[in-house]
Amino acid sequence: MLLGALFCFVARQTHAESATNHCALTQEDYDVFAGLIQGLGKPEHPEETWQGKERLILDTTATEEPEKLESYSNSQPSRSVEAFRDYLKKGHDSCGVKAQFGDSRSYRIIAGKEIQDLFSKSVGKGWEEFYKKYPNSSGYWQFSRPGFNPAHDTAWFYVVHACGGLCGTGHLYLLSKENGQWTVKYRLMLWIS
Repeated sequence: MLLGALFCFVARQTHAESATNHCALTQEDYDVFAGLIQGLGKPEHPEETWQGKERLILDTTATEEPEKLESYSNSQPSRSVEAFRDYLKKGHDSCGVKAQFGDSRSYRIIAGKEIQDLFSKSVGKGWEEFYKKYPNSSGYWQFSRPGFNPAHDTAWFYVVHACGGLCGTGHLYLLSKENGQWTVKYRLMLWIS
């Protein structure tokens, strides 16, 4: 059942591409992605380790909006809350993702359509076919479009990691820009399978 849900997720992503406003990612958006990549794979989140694995990232931003969090109060705006509000406004936009962030030799951009085709042609065996094609990967990642505070030194965005029928996570990440570099400050797990 989860495999079917994952296929529906990828199919919705492809459909959302044509139904959602298209956007172009900025260099700052890509800088946030680079900050995330540098922050992944640490011992505190072994389910997302990239060490020794091929890093596969989908070629469009995630358009599925995760549940809104009630813990973000409107009563006292802060850098984080302002960035989160911006994320809620544009985090579901469909944007093309190109290999122009971080060390582009450390990851590969793959087409969402390719993933959709793997799962539609191999009903019930999609992940088996995926790992035949990408044996050195640990699934794939998809990033949403980041939301920023007005000073552009704080960003929130949604990250999906899919790695099997009962293997995947969805996180919201908070990054902060310090000395010109984006670094992961906080992550909130929204779901796991």
